[in-house]
Amino acid sequence: MKPTLNKKRRGISTVLTTLIIVVASVVLGTAVTLFGTSLFQSGVQQQALAVTGNTLWIDSTGTSVGAFVVRNTGDKVIGLDTITVRGAPVPFASIWYNNTASNLSTLAAKELGFVSTPVVFPCTGCIDFTDGTTAIDGAQATGPVLLKTGQIMIVYYEAPAGKITSVDLGASVSVGIFAGNAASVKTVTVQSDT
Repeated sequence: MKPTLNKKRRGISTVLTTLIIVVASVVLGTAVTLFGTSLFQSGVQQQALAVTGNTLWIDSTGTSVGAFVVRNTGDKVIGLDTITVRGAPVPFASIWYNNTASNLSTLAAKELGFVSTPVVFPCTGCIDFTDGTTAIDGAQATGPVLLKTGQIMIVYYEAPAGKITSVDLGASVSVGIFAGNAASVKTVTVQSDT
């Protein structure tokens, strides 16, 4: 006797196979997109800075000097590479900083005071505080200044010529501080140096 072949084979239909492939592709595409997005967001979050004491003064000669305290609050080393006043970048030759003083945490909590632009570098006692009893030395920036995680730095800078005038006394001015992917743009009121 001859064996009989069963001609009614059961299997997955073409429509069901196509549907499974489409659903699997959508799920995999979504997973890859979410993974890539989370990588990008975590990379940006690793560079962060906190700026306090942002102050801007103008003296009787029309020289405008600003100061602030910056702390690296991220988990990567950042380089303070740009300060802008009303969108104009401050050249490195007009920036003075101290990130090495032994009592920097205590000093950073004080209110920064006006100091005229130093002429000799490194500047001795050019970073001042309103208590009038404390002044620390500063170094002139020659390029981006690096800040380790958690490190504090006090920065003084001279605003670009013509960006702040005596007419701006009491006015609000935008000051931007940029370090890699981290940024802080704040509105600062221009004060008199007295």
